[in-house]
Amino acid sequence: MALWDTWDDDAVVLDRAGAVYVDPGRVRRADHSGDWFRVAGPLTLPRSPQGRPVIVQAGASGTFLSVAARTAEIVFAVAPTLERAQDFRAHFRAAVSSAGRDPDSAKVLPGIMPIVADTDSEARALEQELRSLVHPVAGLTFMSASMNYDLATHPVDGPVPDVRSELRGSKGRFEYVIGHALERGITLGELAVEYAASLSFPMLVGSPTTVADEMERWYSAGGGDGFVIMPAFAPGSVDDFTSLVVPELQARGLFRREYSGKTLRDHLALERPAVATL
Repeated sequence: MALWDTWDDDAVVLDRAGAVYVDPGRVRRADHSGDWFRVAGPLTLPRSPQGRPVIVQAGASGTFLSVAARTAEIVFAVAPTLERAQDFRAHFRAAVSSAGRDPDSAKVLPGIMPIVADTDSEARALEQELRSLVHPVAGLTFMSASMNYDLATHPVDGPVPDVRSELRGSKGRFEYVIGHALERGITLGELAVEYAASLSFPMLVGSPTTVADEMERWYSAGGGDGFVIMPAFAPGSVDDFTSLVVPELQARGLFRREYSGKTLRDHLALERPAVATL
């Protein structure tokens, strides 16, 4: 954080006549020395119009929650169901409060994967087409990289192995993914296709009205402060969402029609940090 505060907001003077770009009295060293690295500073760039970049963190494990509660301004959450989204947001807000911060200073944005078409039946057909394109080995490869565990040691047509204690990658996400698969008794290959198709994000499949209904339900029920849209394919699904669902959300008063600020921090209604004394 100290590096972002090494320049005052008015450090850049742009005095062409005096040939002065920066007032050196308004720029200072950070002189950070910690357990992991040392930085003299100052930053090589002027201070951002946002003051500091918006701090976005992603994860679901207990260790992540502890760090995010102290520092994050946005949490990108993986919540396959509304109930899990509500539980995560409630626990995170409580942790933010315990860390001495205003819970409203951090936004929880669960990822969702909308698959939109003019009608519900057309959207369901598109979903099935996309699933048919997923090869189990491709799914297992992707999972292995995220888990930091080699699933190639297990047969594709065999049961899902309970490797939750051996996860070294995305623990919070895959503890749920594996546990849910074990409960249903599906094969490893079936899990691979299922995971690759959705990445464990909720898939909102249907017409613009159907998708907007579900988004409104999640938002109204406290499942999140907004959403991160995960396109099922690009650029088509992005175009479908912006042209079909966004107007529906705007008509309901759930999405802005124009921006009121110039930065991401403005759009998220997050306070601009003042320059800290170093």
